[in-house]
Amino acid sequence: MRILASLLLVLAASSAWARDAWARRYDVERFSAEIVVDDEGVMHVTERITFRFEGQFGGVYRIIPYGVNPSWWYRDLIDIDAESITDGNGSPLSFTTDTRAGKIRFRIPIPGASNTSKTIVLKYTVTNAVRSHTSKDAEFAVYDEVYWNVTGNAWEVPIAIAEVTVRLPDSLAAKDLHPSAFTGLYGGRSVDYTTTTEDDGAIVFRTTRRLLPNEGLTVSVAFPPGHVHLPGFLGRLFALLRANWTVLLVLATALLWFVLWWFRGRDPLDRAIVAEFARPDELTPTEAGALLDDRVDPRDLSAAFVDFAVRGLMKIEGADKREAMTFHLDRKAFESANLIKWERDLLEGVFGTDDTISMKQLERDLPRRVPNLRNSLLDRLVGKGLYPRRPDHVAGAWGALTFFVLVGLGVLGVLTGARPIHYVAMAFAAVPMFILSRLMPRRTKKGLDMLARLRGLEDYLVTAERERMRHMPLEVLESLLPFAVAFGVHERWAQRLDELFHYQPGWYQERAGAPLWWDGLGWMDRTVRVGSIPPSRVSTSKSSPGGWGSSWGSGTWSGGSGFGGGGFSGGGLAAAAAAPGRGNRAMPVPSCERLAECSAAPARSAPRVARLRVVTDRLAAPSP
Repeated sequence: MRILASLLLVLAASSAWARDAWARRYDVERFSAEIVVDDEGVMHVTERITFRFEGQFGGVYRIIPYGVNPSWWYRDLIDIDAESITDGNGSPLSFTTDTRAGKIRFRIPIPGASNTSKTIVLKYTVTNAVRSHTSKDAEFAVYDEVYWNVTGNAWEVPIAIAEVTVRLPDSLAAKDLHPSAFTGLYGGRSVDYTTTTEDDGAIVFRTTRRLLPNEGLTVSVAFPPGHVHLPGFLGRLFALLRANWTVLLVLATALLWFVLWWFRGRDPLDRAIVAEFARPDELTPTEAGALLDDRVDPRDLSAAFVDFAVRGLMKIEGADKREAMTFHLDRKAFESANLIKWERDLLEGVFGTDDTISMKQLERDLPRRVPNLRNSLLDRLVGKGLYPRRPDHVAGAWGALTFFVLVGLGVLGVLTGARPIHYVAMAFAAVPMFILSRLMPRRTKKGLDMLARLRGLEDYLVTAERERMRHMPLEVLESLLPFAVAFGVHERWAQRLDELFHYQPGWYQERAGAPLWWDGLGWMDRTVRVGSIPPSRVSTSKSSPGGWGSSWGSGTWSGGSGFGGGGFSGGGLAAAAAAPGRGNRAMPVPSCERLAECSAAPARSAPRVARLRVVTDRLAAPSP
């Protein structure tokens, strides 16, 4: 019985609510508006709206759209400034406003709105509503237009009569005006209206049928340009950015990244670059290459193998197939050499207990055999005081921050209903932001001093004065070969060596039936299968994108770039006579017999020299 009684009470309450809701209703008896356009293109709008209330009401809402969508990919705005709201007798009414989803809503309390008719008068100004357009019509090549949704399409009740009077500047004649209008739902193109022109040139639009809920009246008056002053380019640009403010936020974020790089990541270029003629004892070629671009890449690893071969720790045996090329470790020289930890780890990881490894094995197993090589190299640069923090950690942290910031901007665009221009701006901003994140690592003062020395060495390797090289010890010339590979400046260096010395390097062996030794090394240019960089001078500034991941993660390494130009390591009687030993880092000095052969050997023919340069160019071209 209690359950039944409760159900009866709910039913009675629902019936009473339904009766009250049915008894309370209103509609719009008349919607009359006047639009006056002044010479500055500002619209002064006066709306006079008469309501019929049946039942008790507290007031009404008036919703006016201020978001204009002239294109699918961006938003435009108009400015609406309320001047006053009064009743039909001119007494002011209080009101509040709020904006959402491209609309401004007026909340207007109406005293005594119960079983009666009430009129409100709303006055406001509209800026940026008069626009200039172009048309394919010969008569309307360029024209200005007043386009205005008079009633809006947010009324939940019908509108019995809607009319609007449009008044334009006196300089316009009636024959210059081209009026049109549309009725119905949003986007509808019904023409249930009439137009009349008054004696003073004003155009009156009036509907010919009752507008149903969510239907409205939109009017348009086109006229020749020059009668209304419209905003210029800067004014339109400002309005566009204000309407699409999230785009401005994206651009500001990209600018912030640039400012942070300028003050936190950019290395000051305030050191004089002086040509260096000898390799620095503090760094190996691989470490020097990593210091130049803040990363350990395949070209740096190639320089390490060239350095091992030049120092007599291994030999390279050519073959008629790239996979059959082999590397032979001189175990005795390896055991007695005073190697850095990462160098020993690299050779032990590559060769293990064997003394020979093929190119096929090397490109397949190197990442697995030496997994921590990059960490060891970068930790050594930090330990030497060249970086305050590991550059890959700094770049990774900034890259992660950039990613999350872009995700946040994307979420903001979704929440604010941003147009596609927001996401286009994000795509354009993401590229420089990620590049700047990669450039955020900063060197210490000591690191900058060393960088200046390396650039001086790079300048020398590029210029490569022939007479100076002719009088330099062969040991010195050959020791610079790995640095030329690491710097990516092998082209000029190899050209000079080719002009001065012609001999077979002691650390390269040819197998029977194999091509010439430089052609055999040419097999190695395809070791890394992810493209190549042209064999031109690579800038040592912190602006080169790329990194270790793509090449190292693929399980290959840049053997081609490392061994290019290795055939220029000997020759010349004067050079051989001045080649002292260097302990554990001694360079192999050719024997007298070999020197005699070199000095007596005829110059290579032009086709062979040309082919040699082409091959070495390919060999020293690193993979990104």
